Amino acid sequence: DRAAGNPSLALERYGAAGEIANETGDPDLQWRIEFGRGLAQVALGQRPAAVESLTRAVELIESVRSQLREDRFRTGYLQDKQQVYILLARLQLELGETDEAFSTSERMRSWSFSEQHGGSHRRNWTEAQRSTETAMKERIRQLQRMLDEEQSLLFPQQRQQAVTGYSRELLAAESQYQAFLDDMIASDRLKDPSTRAASAAEARRQLGNREALIEYVVGQEQIMVFVLRTGWIRAKAIAHSRTNLHARLE
Repeated sequence: DRAAGNPSLALERYGAAGEIANETGDPDLQWRIEFGRGLAQVALGQRPAAVESLTRAVELIESVRSQLREDRFRTGYLQDKQQVYILLARLQLELGETDEAFSTSERMRSWSFSEQHGGSHRRNWTEAQRSTETAMKERIRQLQRMLDEEQSLLFPQQRQQAVTGYSRELLAAESQYQAFLDDMIASDRLKDPSTRAASAAEARRQLGNREALIEYVVGQEQIMVFVLRTGWIRAKAIAHSRTNLHARLE
């Protein structure tokens, strides 16, 4: 409906979808609905409402990422979701919320920076913590193998009670491992300020009197440019396609 040029009807259906998603508790589905809702609100000229929807989408995206069990799933998680951050920053800029737009940009960058150092949080783990993780991962692999072997059998040989038992144990083992990882990563994030997004005020305090910070956010059709000095922040959007920018950089 939104693509067909009927954002009002799309907004109604996003609302209905949101009620279903709330029942399932699936944040990966919820952020997509909030993003779609924000796009429909932009089409209707409801920019403040769109900012609220996109802010919820960003929070859901980050909550999903923090819950992913393995670094191999975390890596690259935000690459196809940066458009949410970019649209949110653009709308905040259009509404004159320059500080908030900069913070949104930093929020996106902090996750990207964290991904570039994927797995580095383990460097500070003790031997006991590493052993605990190894044991948990081995238990998950063992249960998965047992479940796969049982499910590969034909129905006369397959023991449904065993399948149910292995499935229940595997779910419990994965939940335990996820909780362990979340606790460890959350603890490391508190110790490492480099993975936390900086506010505009915090960034300005880092600058000397003769220094400026220039930051770019590249969207599909425009580039947002932020300039920070110790006493102020300014920003503007420049119309420029991503394709032409890459060509000029080459």
